Amino acid sequence: MKPWSRRKFTISSIYSMFATTIGVHKLPHNTKSKVGIVKVGPGGREEAILRAAMLIELSNLSKYFVALKPNLCCDKEYPYSSHIDTIDVLVRMIKGLAASKVVIADRSIQGITRNIMSDKGILQLAQHHYCDILPLDELDQIEDWIHIDFADLHWNQGFYLARIFNEVNAIIQTCCLNTYDLGVNYSLSLGTSIGMIAETVPGLRHNFMDELNTSNIRHNMIAEINLSFQPLLVILDAIEYYSSHNNNHSRLVTPGVILASSDRVAIDTVAIAIIKYFTNSSAISEEFNLKLDQLAWAAEIGLGINNPRMIDLITSDQASLSFANSIQPILHELF
Repeated sequence: MKPWSRRKFTISSIYSMFATTIGVHKLPHNTKSKVGIVKVGPGGREEAILRAAMLIELSNLSKYFVALKPNLCCDKEYPYSSHIDTIDVLVRMIKGLAASKVVIADRSIQGITRNIMSDKGILQLAQHHYCDILPLDELDQIEDWIHIDFADLHWNQGFYLARIFNEVNAIIQTCCLNTYDLGVNYSLSLGTSIGMIAETVPGLRHNFMDELNTSNIRHNMIAEINLSFQPLLVILDAIEYYSSHNNNHSRLVTPGVILASSDRVAIDTVAIAIIKYFTNSSAISEEFNLKLDQLAWAAEIGLGINNPRMIDLITSDQASLSFANSIQPILHELF
């Protein structure tokens, strides 16, 4: 692990902030959504992340309290979960944009979150950069959670969102282009929302993860979690991924790109196009059907674009443009 840097970054542009209030967070239909694509170059992951954020015009975060939501779904290293360097770059970027406070918040679905944070070096990183950490599986008061129960949810009793995501001024989310065995197959941005809700809450016997994992419509339920919050920015680390969730038959694939957007449907659609570009479609047809069902439902309930042709792929160099052009035909065929 390389030493943490105190370097500050300046990103000058304008970004329209989403209010973080409890309610249904929808994006307008028939409005094009930007997805920035940056092919990793000599500057590596750090430069690619910063350039991607600039492409979608991230603005000054002066005096903002910002929650950084990584993908800490398990204790495995990247690309199964967020790369420590990605978390480091994003923390420094947020602080460089003058945020007053940063908290790294998540709940692992396969382990004790604090232990995973410790093993990955996140506790050390947070101490070095003077930001907070919040393992959500340590929240043991009902007041720490907000009950979300919109009309027509597929959840039997709704679900509980960690209150911290309602208290901050902005949420920045980072995720991976990778698989995990929850029947939805690809984590991406919609899937990592699982780490923002409770498995159980004080005073209730119900296990929300048991309900999710045993449901045959869990791809819809995962999409619905995303109605309870709106990220300001999503960074999807697609530098590497494994082509299968079966470790005995996995293949490391290296697209070598970073994606950025504020539209979770758009960024996940681009991610699926990348997977399809690098993988024999006959080998992933079942996985594609599940994921495309989730994207279609997410679009239907207003989480983002409802047509892949409404995605604007934004690049700033020839290598990234060539990559965007290679996935564009596949992108237009999805849902």
